Amino acid sequence: MECSCSRCGKPASVYIGEASAGGRLVWSRAFVCEHCGAAWEEDGHGVLPPELREVVLQQQGEWCVDVLSGDSGTRVRALQVLRELLGLTVVEAKPYLKRIPGTVARGTQGEMERLARRLRELRVEVEVKRLAGQDAS
Repeated sequence: MECSCSRCGKPASVYIGEASAGGRLVWSRAFVCEHCGAAWEEDGHGVLPPELREVVLQQQGEWCVDVLSGDSGTRVRALQVLRELLGLTVVEAKPYLKRIPGTVARGTQGEMERLARRLRELRVEVEVKRLAGQDAS
């Protein structure tokens, strides 16, 4: 991502990364100005700040998690994880029952990998994939 350096005003680069590590979302942002040498880095965990999340979605496309089986045990376990990771109430989670089997969530690749990992821990068969028509830069 291009921006202007606050020190010299010339074009500079910002790099943003996100991943799921050990079941936790981690992210980083680095700034580098090749003209004056200004540089900084920021690391964080949890969901990306909204402005950074939007950049990651633009660069990497939107991803989804598909639950592949719809038996009752799978549905219960999947709802448990969705409530836990998405912070849903019982009432908010109820519409997700109709999505199983199928796509249960959309977001960044890191967010979907984290969700898939937790679902797999509870023996829910899932697939993570980039949504069709999403061009990653």
